[in-house]
Amino acid sequence: MLPISTAQPQAYAAKMLRFRHMDFEYALWLMANLCISPRTAFRSTLYHSRTKHQWARDDPAFLIILLYLLIVATVAWSLAFAQRTPLQVVGLMLYVVTVDFLLLGAAVATVSWWLANTYLHERARAPTDWGAVADAESSETVEWFYAFDVHCNAFLPVYLALYGLQYVLLPLLLHSGFVAAALSSALYALAFSAYHYLTFLGYSELPFLHRCECFVYPIALIGIGFVLSLPFKFNPTAVVAYIYFG
Repeated sequence: MLPISTAQPQAYAAKMLRFRHMDFEYALWLMANLCISPRTAFRSTLYHSRTKHQWARDDPAFLIILLYLLIVATVAWSLAFAQRTPLQVVGLMLYVVTVDFLLLGAAVATVSWWLANTYLHERARAPTDWGAVADAESSETVEWFYAFDVHCNAFLPVYLALYGLQYVLLPLLLHSGFVAAALSSALYALAFSAYHYLTFLGYSELPFLHRCECFVYPIALIGIGFVLSLPFKFNPTAVVAYIYFG
């Protein structure tokens, strides 16, 4: 089973050029609810599946807004460090959008898509007789584009924490010392924990998946990593600033 049919990305790309046909109001409502009431946001996918006969969003408005926010954040960070030419800023912008968000997000979505369909799907618990196999083959599966939608939804708190709040706190976080390092590590731990929690909510809304709590298991490792980082005064903000801006 391939993650994407050849027609899907072409149709999705075509819709990205039709701004007047996009529902930006719904996308903003969804973003607000992901911050205030994430369960409400993900339950809207159930309504979508009943009206559109697919779990994935067919409107790229949410993705367009995220890309725009990433571009704005990249420019703001570049201005804060004031060590890049306009051409370098454009290059960094392309890297952040294509590599950090799209390619890495596609990789994470593909792994999650494969895990959900291979191990969490109801057919994985079905008996191995021919009738059960036939029923399993005709049942719903997780669409790759839905997995990418879940990544986009879960990325929002990461953006708000690491691209927004971290930017505001840069003067404090770039100080040397325990307090700055602890605050920076806590910010990253909360951002990535929120990512995994929203991923869990996204997959748990699908009625044919089971044991979706595996998506929150990495939060325990994140917590352990946070505690271990404190004695070493590890400051992820300083590391990220050095990698991207020298």
